[in-house]
Amino acid sequence: MVIHIRRGVLGILHNTRALRYTLNLTTTSFKPNFPPNSNSNTVNGNLDEALLEMSIGGFTVKFHFYDSVLTECVNNKALNHGKRVHTHMIKTCYRPSVYLGTRLLIFYTKCDCLGDARLLFERMPERNVVSWTAMISAYSRRGHSSEALSLFVKMLGADFQPNEFTFATVLTCCNGNFGFDHGKQIHSLLVKTHFKSHIFVSSSLLDMYAKAGKIHDARQVFDGMKDRDIVSCTAIIAGYAQLGLDEEALKLFRQLQKEGMRPNYVTFTTVLMALSGLAALEYGEQVHGQRSRDGNEEELGRYLDARKLFYTNFRKCEDYA
Repeated sequence: MVIHIRRGVLGILHNTRALRYTLNLTTTSFKPNFPPNSNSNTVNGNLDEALLEMSIGGFTVKFHFYDSVLTECVNNKALNHGKRVHTHMIKTCYRPSVYLGTRLLIFYTKCDCLGDARLLFERMPERNVVSWTAMISAYSRRGHSSEALSLFVKMLGADFQPNEFTFATVLTCCNGNFGFDHGKQIHSLLVKTHFKSHIFVSSSLLDMYAKAGKIHDARQVFDGMKDRDIVSCTAIIAGYAQLGLDEEALKLFRQLQKEGMRPNYVTFTTVLMALSGLAALEYGEQVHGQRSRDGNEEELGRYLDARKLFYTNFRKCEDYA
């Protein structure tokens, strides 16, 4: 039960981080300016009318329209609509820019069509770092770690320079003995770049070492971080708790609170796991009280499991006393 909950906490941290990277990949500040004669039905999310307009437009459809329609297809995971857009490009011999090609790639990955996405990726006449990272991220999010790592190596071989999101994404794949060896190599590569100080990269590196049980390496990364967020703070606390180093987890939690850290429900869950090992009833009740004041009640699933475990273990300690 303890192992299940502890692994669950690390899984939440992984998913939270993956979501942040995905948002950075799929969000753009580009605002298309439509010609005066364009109705741009996609502004209202009416994809059917937009596709009809696209069909009527034929060869006259240009970049801005395609970009707007594809954005709607990505946001709504509208697979059939997006395929029609792609088909229209092919039929009209439209050659998408690397930007639009990457939008198509992201569209297929968002619709869970990894095969189509990879085929499109391999056929792209031109790629950029976002194209590579989007494909690597798609494999990573679906647990295809070996494919993601293999593509990362291929990216390096093609003389593309990874950015912070590429490094952060590929590090989430470095689990197990095979993956950990790759992770150490990536860490060595990071030392030569300025990305090692980026919070996303440092957090992923910390998480990799913590999951591998290399808590001293994880702590070294954590102590060297110029900026920290709640995800990185919780990851190092969870690393201690996962290894049964409950006193160290609790000590660090107190220290970070004094430094101004605002815990979230995952942090509280992790601390209660540590307290269940120590059977520290008084402090555990203080943590529960703080969680009740600060928390969102919709997030209580694993937290309640951890609280139950805490009180169960405390009663067992009383019985043995």
